[in-house]
Order: sequence, then structure tokens, then C-alpha cells
Amino acid sequence: MTRERRRWTSTLAADIPAGPQGQPTHKAGATVAVIHLVVLPEIGNVSMTVPRPSSISLDAAEKHVKRAVRLRKQLAGQTKRGRWIQKRHEVGFSNEELVYDFFEEASSGLILMHTALDNFANEQIPADFTFVGSDDQTIGRTQIEGRMSLPRRLDEILPDVAGVESLRTAEPMVWELLSTLKGIRDDLGHVHLEQTYTRESDDPSESVWSRMLTADLEELLAAVEKAIIHYG
Repeated sequence: MTRERRRWTSTLAADIPAGPQGQPTHKAGATVAVIHLVVLPEIGNVSMTVPRPSSISLDAAEKHVKRAVRLRKQLAGQTKRGRWIQKRHEVGFSNEELVYDFFEEASSGLILMHTALDNFANEQIPADFTFVGSDDQTIGRTQIEGRMSLPRRLDEILPDVAGVESLRTAEPMVWELLSTLKGIRDDLGHVHLEQTYTRESDDPSESVWSRMLTADLEELLAAVEKAIIHYG
């Protein structure tokens, strides 16, 4: 899928004639974009269009998801049943490297999906935007970006910015998928023993590894894209 990787673009409403120093003409409908400077150590200041962080993250996430899905399809055929094995551990993976490759790709895809949505939520907030919370305190964009959770930005801030219904009520199934994404991402980004190691008394289906094996990564990616379209 092709995504716009430049953050601010528009089209000219009318022709712009040639400038007095030989600047070229631009026809109505031509694409224009905001530019800024970056520093390339070998060169110094270099001008470029402003990148859109959400698109860059989502493009990368999609690549990891595609690889993870291909690997996931092979896992059931890479198991073996052993003898004289501890109870409940009779079936194991015969190709551990393949399993780890899957977790590497799935983890990268999930973390980048969440990053893309988080970035998108901040990209949509105007620079001078303010929000009055339930405590009647007014907060600005910087505080919203830095302190407000992603679910709250999606549920309270973006509906105000975009003038649409909250995704939580407009698309409850999509909202549920995004909640699943956030839960797995949180456990991957803030590792705790209970989510990454299954003891004999634990339910193995609740570990982050089992949840990655169970998750429909393509469906989660589609949910992120639907959220972006909804508020975009």
C-alpha cells in the first residue's frame, strides 16, 4: 500500500507566474509541500520536505507483518512429540530458530503499528489546539502529546479535531482490535516476568508469546489503517 510519507502537502488553487529572478511557473493543481532543514554530517544543512512519522512507521510495520505471517504459517509443521518429557511438555518445537524469527518479526510489527497510530494521533492535533478536561482545566497540544494516553487521544481529542464520532462508538470492533494491539505492545515494551515466562501454575494462553501466536497480525494492521482513515 502506498502511503503519503510527507507530512504537509497541498495543491495550488491557482497558477503562480514566474518570479522576478527566474523562478519557475507553477500550474493550478500542482503539489506543494512544507520543507525544513536537517543536518547531514558530511554536508551540513540540507533542505527536505517534512516527513510523516506515522507513515514511515506503518510502512515498516507492514513489512514485518508480511514476514511474520509467512513464518507463522510454518510453525504447526515444526513441532515434535518427545518421550520421557515433563508432563504437559510432550509437544515441542523442532525448529526453534524459526519460532524466534517469527517472534522477532511479529514484535517489530506490533510495536511499529502502535507507534504509527500514536504518531498519527499527535500529527492531527493543530499547534494551537486546546482541550478542556473534565476537571475544567485547559491543556494545550504539548501536554496532550506528552501526558495523555493514546486511547484517550483517540476517544476525546481526535473526534474534536476531525469533527467525527469517536472510533470507540463508531467502530467498536476496530476499537477492540486496537485495545488488543495496545495490550500486546505494552507487554513487549515494558517486559514483566509474569507475561514472558509461564510457570506450571499459570495459564500459558495468557503469556505475551501465546498472544502473539494467536493474534491476527494482518487484522491488527488493518485496524490501525481504519483508525487513520476514520480520523484523517
